[in-house]
Amino acid sequence: MSNWDYIDEVDILPKLPPNFDELRESKKWQERKEALETLLKLLTDNERLSTKVSYAELVGNLQTVLAKDANINCQALAAKCIGKFATGLRTKFAPFASPLLPVIFEKMKEKKPVLREPLVECSNEVGRTMTSIEPSQEDILAALAKPNPQIKQQTALFVGRQLDLVVPAKQPKGFVKAIVPVLGKLTGDADQDVREAALQALGAIQRLIGDKNLKSLLGDLSTDEGKMKKIGEYAEKSAATFAEEQSKFAPPAPAASTSSGAAAPSAAASTGGSSRPAEPAAAEEADPWDFIDAFDVLDKMPDGFDTNIESKKWQERKEALEGLLQLLTNNPKLEPKANYGALVERLQKVLEKDANINVAALAANCLTGLATGLRTKFQQFVISVTPIIFEKFKEKKPTLRDPLINCIDAVVATSNLEAVGEIVLAALGKPNPSIKTQTNLFLQRTFMKLNSQTMPKKTLKTLIPLLIKHSGDSDSEVRDASYAAMGAMMRAIGEKPALQLLADIVTDNIKMGKIKEYHQKALAEAGPAEIAAMVQSIHKADAPAAAVPPKKAGPPKSAPKKEEVDEEESPEEEPLKLPPGTEKKKEEKKPSPRENIENEPPVAAKVELLLADNGEKAQRIKEEKQLKVSS
Repeated sequence: MSNWDYIDEVDILPKLPPNFDELRESKKWQERKEALETLLKLLTDNERLSTKVSYAELVGNLQTVLAKDANINCQALAAKCIGKFATGLRTKFAPFASPLLPVIFEKMKEKKPVLREPLVECSNEVGRTMTSIEPSQEDILAALAKPNPQIKQQTALFVGRQLDLVVPAKQPKGFVKAIVPVLGKLTGDADQDVREAALQALGAIQRLIGDKNLKSLLGDLSTDEGKMKKIGEYAEKSAATFAEEQSKFAPPAPAASTSSGAAAPSAAASTGGSSRPAEPAAAEEADPWDFIDAFDVLDKMPDGFDTNIESKKWQERKEALEGLLQLLTNNPKLEPKANYGALVERLQKVLEKDANINVAALAANCLTGLATGLRTKFQQFVISVTPIIFEKFKEKKPTLRDPLINCIDAVVATSNLEAVGEIVLAALGKPNPSIKTQTNLFLQRTFMKLNSQTMPKKTLKTLIPLLIKHSGDSDSEVRDASYAAMGAMMRAIGEKPALQLLADIVTDNIKMGKIKEYHQKALAEAGPAEIAAMVQSIHKADAPAAAVPPKKAGPPKSAPKKEEVDEEESPEEEPLKLPPGTEKKKEEKKPSPRENIENEPPVAAKVELLLADNGEKAQRIKEEKQLKVSS
């Protein structure tokens, strides 16, 4: 918290001299200068300005002086006054930022330090009041396109300084996509200062989105080792600047006698914008999917698709779906505004009723491509698609089973477990052992993405009785798959609440021993980096509010992305002890976790056919063999 938070707000308007406007509009520059110096002193002496009065007219007058006054000293004073207004009002100044920035950028052509330095400081303070840089995107791009090298240089430096303050989780993706090609071009500018400023701004962007994503946006420039090295160096400086800025607004460590009830205000409140919240500097590399241009696949459907998909010859149906799958593979991000209802309905019908297993598998792959390409926009189709997928799990052949596994994961990831709870419950109740096995394994994979706070508790309570029932199934694969699901559930919510849910079998040492084995495997997959976060989530779930009866569940929320989930989920700090009378069995070799459907390839990379990865299939077969052996 800065001293600003403790200062009383002051209305400076009544403190202005009676002849202020007369001096400000004088034809004599000395008198205009005198008026501005008086205003600047008032602003300097009163650091926090009243937010209950309107300074629009006064700020507008200063903008006019900065843009049109013939005297450089008056312009410099106007820039200083604008900067003081920005620091005195903070986010309340944000509405003035957009019209001011083009004026500031244009005046950057002035080389003399008497004006250039106040302009730089003014731009910094004005920029800090903005909750996002994106509204000024067009003005920034226009300034970077100016022929004057000073304007290009200072605008690029402004961009770099602004992005130095941004939390990676709140990166302005649209702005980044628009500005990277422009900055990349400026790295080849004839002016050395312009080139260096562009590299510095690109360094700040690399800190936000990661090296791979930046290279994909830079295109051919990414092969220039010299420039990429400089960008990397500036990225390190940006990270240091970001960390330093965060430390200014981090709440101080409480003393032992300090009451925990006195909460420090957020950094956003103390800094006047969401661009500098008190969040840790470390962040996972940005999702490449965010920087891909959306593609409308409906406009590029394969020739004869509608005819071939209805053909009586399975080879022609297969050919039609292969063409569609190739489009979806080459364009992993789909236009969210297009209407895919008819296409999804047609693919559902093929998956459900086509007699040829190869055609059905392609339909599943295409549905996966639509789900991963639309993400949450696919949510509207989840309820109609998932029952068909679970029903088709009666097919044991990997040719169809593997695409179905990927399809159900991708489809449900666009929504959440709570939304499909009843469908999953119905699948668990099916008599077919293959359906029960694969539904159990689906829950195991889903539970691995959740923690004690994100787990839908009401849905879990409805599923547990059938998982327990499956632990006594006559089919060994069903039994082992249920153990795997319950072990992953224990990792997610913690041992104590898990044992409460498993009360019906908690005294069965054999079954609990199997569940503990899978629990230990789940802990190993999570790794030490996630353990502390999981403990925190469990402690929060065990807070006093846990004694209150559960509240009515709210509307379904979209499933969290893998990056977001990984920051929260982690098992407990120490391995959990087995129930009395149960010995801990030797831990099996940990199977590699399945790739999350959100983990898209880099933007520029050529994507292979969806879900045709033989290595992934081999791993899945290996895991299922392990399930059989462990029984």
